[in-house]
Amino acid sequence: MEKYQDLRNEVRAFCPDAIWQSCKAKEQLDSFERIKLRMDEFFQKNPDSYAMVLRKKYYQVASEEAVPKLFLNSPFYFALGINGGWFPGSVRYFAHISF
Repeated sequence: MEKYQDLRNEVRAFCPDAIWQSCKAKEQLDSFERIKLRMDEFFQKNPDSYAMVLRKKYYQVASEEAVPKLFLNSPFYFALGINGGWFPGSVRYFAHISF
């Protein structure tokens, strides 16, 4: 049970307190900003892109820029801190690429 509580503490230190907030980890926040900048550039150059093109580009950029957070108290649990649902500023991207 102690290990579980340690994992919960790790996750709570990383995740936002409310759904509209960003994660609390600077490294992941910085990587998300880099992803947003690159997606802005791509979208400005390709404003009429289809949803699947934007999704493909997003996955490419995320695979290059995202920094995973590995939780020490679970070998199978990680997070990227780039969930677009965490704050309204990212909705413009996910509105284009969501099903």
